[in-house]
Amino acid sequence: MTLIAQTSINDYKYVVVPKSYEFSQEQDQYQLNSLSKFLFEKHGFNTIMEGDNYPTDLAEDRCLALYANAIGNSGLFVTKVSIELLDCNGDLVYITDEGTSKDKRKGQAYIISTREAFKSLETLNYSYNEEKTSNSNKDSTPKFTVKEIAAEQDIDVNEPKANKAESTIAEEKVEVVKPLGVTKYKRGDSIVSLIKTDGGFELRASNLNNKIIASLLISGQDNVFHYLKDMNTKGIAYFSINGNLNIEYLDSDNVLVSLSYELQ
Repeated sequence: MTLIAQTSINDYKYVVVPKSYEFSQEQDQYQLNSLSKFLFEKHGFNTIMEGDNYPTDLAEDRCLALYANAIGNSGLFVTKVSIELLDCNGDLVYITDEGTSKDKRKGQAYIISTREAFKSLETLNYSYNEEKTSNSNKDSTPKFTVKEIAAEQDIDVNEPKANKAESTIAEEKVEVVKPLGVTKYKRGDSIVSLIKTDGGFELRASNLNNKIIASLLISGQDNVFHYLKDMNTKGIAYFSINGNLNIEYLDSDNVLVSLSYELQ
């Protein structure tokens, strides 16, 4: 990993992930952009997907954020990916070590390489420096004005659209809401119960007579659980700050599946 700019990465409050990377043929191809957002959040970054509503302070000062980019190269034998973080002027602030994979399946190779590249973030110990209302680039002129950003993101800069929960997440550090005992979650028409166990949680389906459909087992990381649906379906699960349950795994075709259950 390499820090390029003289400013600390802790001076930036947000990371914005694009809908697609330059080497992609379509938006969120192989779900790499969704995976990137998840991995940034896993390492403590307040992450926003391009096209989502910006928090008010970011809409007013684009230089509060770093902007993610991935450099990908799929060769005959090896696929390589590295992750860049750029400031509001497009200057390189940080680049990860190169993640590699020899998997012959292109999509799977990009997923593995991206995960490998993100391992560089583990040693950063990122923590936003709240004393800086803007980073050291605040005196430089960003490439886009506030109005241009607001128009691009369809935001009313005079009246923030974020709800109370979103505002809380953006403005202050809040402990993750973790379930106790039996907790209900909903995704579409599906209602599930999460039951606390000694080793983690059991996920039961209400429409299947409370049958156990998956287990969430304690891992070595805070707020990250091993997701076990069956012998061939394994992934990770974690809780959002507002208590929602998020699950990520690879299906039988090695396509990344991301599920989100809303706390009831």
